Amino acid sequence: MPNIQQIMEERVFEIDKIAKFDPEKPQKNYFYETDKTVGAVWCLEPGQEVYLHSHSNVDDIWVCMEGTGIYFPDLENEIPIRRHGNSCKA
Repeated sequence: MPNIQQIMEERVFEIDKIAKFDPEKPQKNYFYETDKTVGAVWCLEPGQEVYLHSHSNVDDIWVCMEGTGIYFPDLENEIPIRRHGNSCKA
């Protein structure tokens, strides 16, 4: 049975240590991967965008950590998101 330290090392992540920004383009920072899921943090500077895309067989969770943004659940709708205000499951 794993101890609490092992569990924390495998399941608790400090976003501020993972986040890396680039003024030229959005950055996707991976911090874990299993056969069932991937953990990544998108870091965007003001005015940057994540390319429009969708996933047919996986879920995304979008959380705005700072500022504001727009989440597109599909091609016809948009949802404003804000810092610590809401999260969106894709």
